[in-house]
Amino acid sequence: IVSRDWSSDVCSSDLAGDINGVLDLLISNAKGLKLGPKKGETGAVKAYAERQSILSKFVNQFLARALSRIQFTSTVVMDPKNAVIQRLQQEGKLAEYDPKTDTFYFTEQGMDEATVLHEIVHAGTVKLINQYLTNPASLSTDQREAMEHLEKIFDFAKKKLGGRYKNAFENLYEFMGYALTDSRFQEIG
Repeated sequence: IVSRDWSSDVCSSDLAGDINGVLDLLISNAKGLKLGPKKGETGAVKAYAERQSILSKFVNQFLARALSRIQFTSTVVMDPKNAVIQRLQQEGKLAEYDPKTDTFYFTEQGMDEATVLHEIVHAGTVKLINQYLTNPASLSTDQREAMEHLEKIFDFAKKKLGGRYKNAFENLYEFMGYALTDSRFQEIG
C-alpha cells in the first residue's frame, strides 16, 4: 500500500482485510511520493525535490491519522475477474469508491499509497458532500459554511484550471480527493 516498493502480497493482504488496518499502517509507515530528485538535478532544484518528497510523507501520515478516526466498515474488492475492476482497467482507472455500496475497488495498478489514500478520502468526505448537495439543512451551520466555502473554491479553481486537470474537476467529490492527495494537482496554477 505504502508505495510501489512494498511487496504485492503485503498490499493485498492488508487491503483485503481492513481499510482501518491500512490507515494504521500508513500512520506509522507512509513513504510519500517519490518526487525526485531526478537524474541530473542538482543544487536548489534537487533540494526542492527532496523536500517535496519528505513533505508528501508527512501529509500522507496526517491524512491517514485524520481518516483513521472514522472507523470504516467498507468492503474492499481487488479481484481482477470482478466486473467493476475490469471496467476500471478498460477505462484506464486505478481505483474507485462506490458510496452506494460502501465498497472500494482497486486494480492491481491502484495498489499504491496515493491511490489508496485518494479513495479513502472519497469515503471519508462523500457523506458530508452528499448531505450538502442533497439536504444542506441537515448540516450544522459550521459544516454548511465550510461546504459553501469549498464549493466557491471548486468553482473558482475550475474556471482557472479545469482544462488542465479534467478529472479533478469532474465534481466536488473528485476535487476533494485530488486536492488532498495529489501533489501534482496541488502545485498547478
